Amino acid sequence: MQDDPTDAVKGAVVERIADTPIAIFGVSYGGYAALAGAAFTPDLYRCAIDLCGPSNVATCINLSRHTEDQVDMECAPRKSRPSRL
Repeated sequence: MQDDPTDAVKGAVVERIADTPIAIFGVSYGGYAALAGAAFTPDLYRCAIDLCGPSNVATCINLSRHTEDQVDMECAPRKSRPSRL
């Protein structure tokens, strides 16, 4: 997946649409991609902006589990009651 933004930037440079280094911005997975782009291909990016992207895998997994548990707790009462049409 990380090859996609890297290839897009390189293609934009070849087509003279952009010049390096450029900024990269992303939200959620795109935020992770921005951080990864800056880490793995620093010659392409002047800065990386991450909005709500996972930067720590362990924390992300723990938060995901908590979120799933929270959703289950909140939705369980609704699941047990049939809805009336």
